[in-house]
Amino acid sequence: MLPSLNASFSPSTICIADGSVNLNNLITGDAGGTWAGTGVSGTSFNPQGLSGLVSITYTVGIGLCVNSSSQNLNIISSGDASFALPAGICEGVRLQILTQMLQAHPRNLEWRRCERRNV
Repeated sequence: MLPSLNASFSPSTICIADGSVNLNNLITGDAGGTWAGTGVSGTSFNPQGLSGLVSITYTVGIGLCVNSSSQNLNIISSGDASFALPAGICEGVRLQILTQMLQAHPRNLEWRRCERRNV
């Protein structure tokens, strides 16, 4: 009887700015297999030049005992959270960010309170 092999892995969202990713870190099944797909070299995935959903395949086993799994990685670009502040902002006044900026570059943004500093 041939052993049953598990080629499962967890799909992931990868930011282009993070650079190459070790695909073996995504394996949830049996280790020791091979990877294939656009951006794949050995056990590394390089997202440079890619965007959106990219299909990769993990295959484990030899001969007649082979199992494969194909899933999509979600490749996202780095967001640009920069914007120009008005010349002066008084303490306690609400600042409205232009919705056109957010519509042109939709992202999940996290705002943090910063310490006051002179610039």
